[in-house]
Order: sequence, then structure tokens, then C-alpha cells
Amino acid sequence: MGFPDGKGADRGIAAAEQGLLREGPQWLSPQAAVVQIVGYKNSGKTTLACKLIAALTAEGYMVGTAKRDAHQFTLDDAGTDSARHLEHGAVETVLTSGKATRWMRQAPTSLSDIAECMSGRVDIVIAEGFKREPFPKIALVRDPGQMADLLQETTNVRLWISWFSPEAAMNGEPDGSPPPLLSICDDEVVLDSALSICRSLCSRKMSAPAR
Repeated sequence: MGFPDGKGADRGIAAAEQGLLREGPQWLSPQAAVVQIVGYKNSGKTTLACKLIAALTAEGYMVGTAKRDAHQFTLDDAGTDSARHLEHGAVETVLTSGKATRWMRQAPTSLSDIAECMSGRVDIVIAEGFKREPFPKIALVRDPGQMADLLQETTNVRLWISWFSPEAAMNGEPDGSPPPLLSICDDEVVLDSALSICRSLCSRKMSAPAR
């Protein structure tokens, strides 16, 4: 699978950038730039996120991350001082040391609020999940059925990455001008196209007027 003419990277990058230029202002705010990586379980979201984090960091960007967990999780180990604070009614608590800080909150947090909290400390937030948030997205799908389901669940997809034949996916696209779709087998093309989206978002944030 891939692009036999060797021009897949150029086409993917150009189409992704055109999609960003078409996008409205709902996600263009003073907070840090945000790109979402969405898809179902075992679609490759974390693998792509880690590649983007490493590549952007190597280019000098400050990268923050966020992950939406579909399950309940424990904020701290039972019996710790922080856990006792929460058990006795604290809605938020902060654990900090000379090298690290952990912020614990007894409530869900929107991706917009997360990005606002990170603003000024990071250039871009790479977020796994949060399908219903409005930010630009990279979607990974293992089969055409997953693509159809994601089209019903989310918006603002700027790049599709498939585990199946891109031609099969394009035949199922309801829109006459879909975002670029790449094969997950084309590692270099996928990473270059995803990086182009991230760089464009960072560039737009830096050039956006303060509000």
C-alpha cells in the first residue's frame, strides 16, 4: 500500500495544510495549539503520539500531552497523604517536589481547559481521544467500518491514517473532497504529514492576535 508515484508525502502535506486554512476560528484561541489523535483501541494512537512528541521536541517545540481515559482511575495510591486529602473532601490537591508536580482534581476537565492551563508553558498539546472536542484531528482506523463510525462521532478530521487500502476507504467517503488518507505502512509519509499539521497549528497560534 502507499503512493506508487512517490508523491504521497507532498500531496498529504499540501492537502492537510489546505484543510487548516479552511478551518474556522472556533479552535483558534489564546490557549496553546492543540492537535487531537483519535481512533478506537489498538489503532496506533499512542505510537503516533510518541513519534510526534519526539520529532517536535527535536525541532525545539515545547510539547504537552493529554489523554482521555474511558475508564475510572485512581488519583493517588490509597493511604497516601494526597489520597487522604481527597477522601476528606478536597476537590483538588497538588503534590510537588524539587523535580516534579502532580495536579489531582476530582472532576472531569475539557480539552479546552487543559490547553488553557498549559498555555505559556507549551507550544502545542497533543491529545489522545476527546473525539467530541472541536480541535483539528488526525484519525487512525483499522477498517472502513471504523471510519464510518468516526465520521458520526467527530468533526474536523484533517488526516486519515488507515490500516487497510486507501482506495477502499476513498470509495466509501460520503464527501466529495475528503481530507487526505494515508496508509499506516508509509511511516515516513504519515509522520511528515502529521508534523506538517502540527507545525501549521503552532505557526497560526504564534501569528494570532492576542485577545
